[in-house]
Amino acid sequence: MTTTQATPTLAAHVPSPVEPLPNQLLTALGQHRMATAGRQRSRQPALAGPAWLRWYPVFPRILFILTGGSRQVLDNRISDLQAMTARHPLVATMARTVPLGAAVLDDLEAQRPTGDAWVPLGGGESRPWTEL
Repeated sequence: MTTTQATPTLAAHVPSPVEPLPNQLLTALGQHRMATAGRQRSRQPALAGPAWLRWYPVFPRILFILTGGSRQVLDNRISDLQAMTARHPLVATMARTVPLGAAVLDDLEAQRPTGDAWVPLGGGESRPWTEL
């Protein structure tokens, strides 16, 4: 009796270049929901801990830095992230409390990270990450 081993096909397991970004956004959504669930349900005062934790949000912002493609491909990835933010109800809810942005690495290098390189995923013109 002979057995034949099939050669694995890598193409079946490799996601498209755009797929991982929305998945990362959904992963961040899940983490955000887990981190904020206890705070929303509890009416008790926060547990004792470092004082600075009371002044900073758990999720201050979520930023995507894109590279590895032509300008058109990277602009399309930003558009895909904006579309997901607009169309996915849970992501849209998170976007109301957590600033979401994306930038192309070349723009960050040219304008510095504090320049108008960041595109808000909720829509609007490019701006510094501090103004998302």
